[in-house]
Amino acid sequence: DETPAEIDSIILNAKRGMDASARLRHDLLWGLTPDGDNVFYDRRSYPLEYVWHNRTATNGKRRGVPVEMNINFHRVFDVDVVNSVMDLVVWFRLVWVDPRLAWDPVEYGGLNETWFWIGDGGAGGETSEIWTPDVELWNLETGLKGSLEDTYARVSSDGFVWWGRPGRLRPMCKFRGLSYFPFDKLTCTMEFGSWMHNGKYLWMEKVNGVGYTIG
Repeated sequence: DETPAEIDSIILNAKRGMDASARLRHDLLWGLTPDGDNVFYDRRSYPLEYVWHNRTATNGKRRGVPVEMNINFHRVFDVDVVNSVMDLVVWFRLVWVDPRLAWDPVEYGGLNETWFWIGDGGAGGETSEIWTPDVELWNLETGLKGSLEDTYARVSSDGFVWWGRPGRLRPMCKFRGLSYFPFDKLTCTMEFGSWMHNGKYLWMEKVNGVGYTIG
């Protein structure tokens, strides 16, 4: 156990912004490299060169930043057959790796995870602290920036980023199963991807090969 003097030192360092958590955040975003060079984390860019030279697909072709997606469906809020729109209450999760956000826990009091704010709907947001993939619902009635909440992302020491947002999905649907409505089983397909990057730069994957849960 810590002595009273050690506890006082911990409290004082926290007040000065020198505790392990504060140092970690500072060093990741504005710190120094082991060689003494300044670190400036550019939240508007991803080190695509790193991915390009270090990751290949199973067929030998290079591919982009792998971004895993999972949607937890809570409930169907509304089905508008006339306007071909569904309104779904969900928890929307993305997982990716940012090698700029990796660190050695030994250097930061054993901390193996921290949190960064992602605001203004994500990609390119003025208040966001880190880069986020510009994943969008392609067949949208309302974009994800307007239908999902802003939240903190959890980052682990190996650079993995977990970003989960509660909110709604409102896709425009080409409903199948309307012949005997309301007794048919309606089907609506949702398409997700990046507006800016193709598969060479951003590669969408399903979490655990499924990509959704219900509950």
